[in-house]
Amino acid sequence: MVVETFEHEKQTDRLFFVLSDATRRDIVTQTLDRERSVSELGRLYPISLTAVQKHVEVLVGAGLVSKHRSGREQLVRGEVDQLRRAHEEPIMLPTPRDDRLAAACSLASEALGRPVSLADLARAVNVGERTLSRLFRREFGMTYPQWRTRVRVFEAMILLAGGASVTETASRCGWATTSSFVDTFHRMMGRTPGSYRGGRRP
Repeated sequence: MVVETFEHEKQTDRLFFVLSDATRRDIVTQTLDRERSVSELGRLYPISLTAVQKHVEVLVGAGLVSKHRSGREQLVRGEVDQLRRAHEEPIMLPTPRDDRLAAACSLASEALGRPVSLADLARAVNVGERTLSRLFRREFGMTYPQWRTRVRVFEAMILLAGGASVTETASRCGWATTSSFVDTFHRMMGRTPGSYRGGRRP
């Protein structure tokens, strides 16, 4: 149905807007491994506690975290199932408007465990490599390798939160070595995948 498609796209765009903010993304990742109080989260960022509380409310509204009271504290937990559904959209990036780009993103997302070049994607969707490169930059504001790295790191977050080992996660997400995965994850997330999986603060 057209109405259902429109509502789906609205939800997708809303989730992207919520996750487009670096602080909100980090709050989600910080609360996937264990519950954290709002006051604890407030100590992690160079902004006011009120601002952190507002970020949490936005995430609660999007279903990406849940919140409940325990004594005097408000505890926040990341919702793994919602993040998994978010990844399947995928909603960490805007919904591609161009059909060729959408097809390329779908193919790349289904093959995170093996190298897929821009040239491979271009051939698969019957478009020129330069044209596809321009589409990534125009719609996402980044190159194809940058987009793919984000998708792979997000998939790694889901696997680690589900209990997968660092080595297994690196392999399933297409890194040639565990050390290169650790380096990339740490650079993007500010903590090692082992720390993330173990529930320790960075």
